Amino acid sequence: MGKKSAIQKSAKGDLIPTPGPLDQQIEGASIAKARSADREKRKRKSEQKSDEYIPSTLSEKIILEAKKQLYDIDKEDGTGEVEDIKRYFLLQYVLLFMFCFLLTFLHFTD
Repeated sequence: MGKKSAIQKSAKGDLIPTPGPLDQQIEGASIAKARSADREKRKRKSEQKSDEYIPSTLSEKIILEAKKQLYDIDKEDGTGEVEDIKRYFLLQYVLLFMFCFLLTFLHFTD
């Protein structure tokens, strides 16, 4: 058989050192030990949601790329259909901006 380990686990999961008298084992188990490092508090869900916004530089790049694609489509197609698409995307962009502004406003008023 192998050697006994220096620390055994009891049925409750407490760590009990093998050597030593029983009274020292009981006293050592009942004394609470201080933590070695401070614990960090968890962030609230509302604080985590604020990190979900896209940076303005990324949204500008996306919009610029969409405009380039519309321009390329307009050059190839040559119809007025692209103007309708531009108006639609501009409306979507304005609505998205208003929605983000509203969410930010509601977040800071709480």
